Amino acid sequence: MINAAITPGTQPQKVKSRTIKKDPQPFPITDKGGKIIANKTRKKLILNKFFD
Repeated sequence: MINAAITPGTQPQKVKSRTIKKDPQPFPITDKGGKIIANKTRKKLILNKFFD
């Protein structure tokens, strides 16, 4: 049997797939979150208009 190097600290054995797939999203309810979503939507609409 081959012994692997021992690294100090706790090592994660398994990472939840949910934490990898999801990025934090701004809340549309809050003032700042609504502003962020509005800016993203406006940019998408402008880009779609120019590239269609």
